[in-house]
Amino acid sequence: MLKFMRKHATGYMIKAMFALIIIVFIFWGVGSFRGGDKTLAEVGPYKVSVTEYQQTYQRLLNFYRMIYRDQLDDKMMAELKLKEKALDQIVDKYLILVKADEMNLRVSDKEFTEHLSSMDAFKRDGKFNKDVYLEILKRSGVDPKAFEDNEKQTLLVSKTVRIMEDNGIGYSERDVRDAYMKSADR
Repeated sequence: MLKFMRKHATGYMIKAMFALIIIVFIFWGVGSFRGGDKTLAEVGPYKVSVTEYQQTYQRLLNFYRMIYRDQLDDKMMAELKLKEKALDQIVDKYLILVKADEMNLRVSDKEFTEHLSSMDAFKRDGKFNKDVYLEILKRSGVDPKAFEDNEKQTLLVSKTVRIMEDNGIGYSERDVRDAYMKSADR
């Protein structure tokens, strides 16, 4: 076949075949990027995207690389079950957010502003500076809205966990099992 293609590489038929193959690969390859971010799992009203999972996995991997350095190989990564840990972290976060919803908890604008103002990275002369904030996010390639939404979720998770610990409110094993089974069925 290759001999035939080399011999007749200048023919219109071969060029048409290559054009057809190239077109198929272009549209097949690009098609997987068109649909946006795929949903990996659902926990209540929350959807775990592939991107969120990959980012969480990458953070865990970087963390363990710092700890174990050269000792972290494929075998150790399998023993640490980093892929499962990444998904567990995300599911735990969303289970807590479901509980926060049930408890009607929110992060107020004042709480969020205080949190943002307390972050040293965004301060100039000891005070929060919006220009510094926006510049740092821009250089990091982070959308301000996405950053703020993530920070609000993190604050809400912390707030909910604190309240649950203080009041002894938690999930029963049945709640966790039911939520897991529901997300696994999809």
